Amino acid sequence: MPKYLRQLGLINPQSDAWGEAFMHYLLALFGEDGYEHLLRALKKNVYRTFDTQEEALAALQKGECTMLFGPFSYPAWQTELNPPIR
Repeated sequence: MPKYLRQLGLINPQSDAWGEAFMHYLLALFGEDGYEHLLRALKKNVYRTFDTQEEALAALQKGECTMLFGPFSYPAWQTELNPPIR
C-alpha cells in the first residue's frame, strides 16, 4: 500500500471557514471543472472530512492523518505557532 494512501484530511466547507476558503482557492486556481476533477482524483487519499479546524488539527497532532488541506494561510499558522498574549 502506498505510504500516503488515505492520509489526507479535509475540512468541511459547509461548516468551517477554513474549509470554505480552501474551496474558493480551488475554484480560483482550477476553475469550475478543474476543481471537481482534482477532488475526484484525491478521493482515494482522503482519510476523513472534519467539521471544524480544531478537529482536523487534533487529528493531525495525534497522527491520524498526515496532511490537511484548508489551514494553508500564513496568518493562520502564525497564530497557531505564536498565540497572542492576553
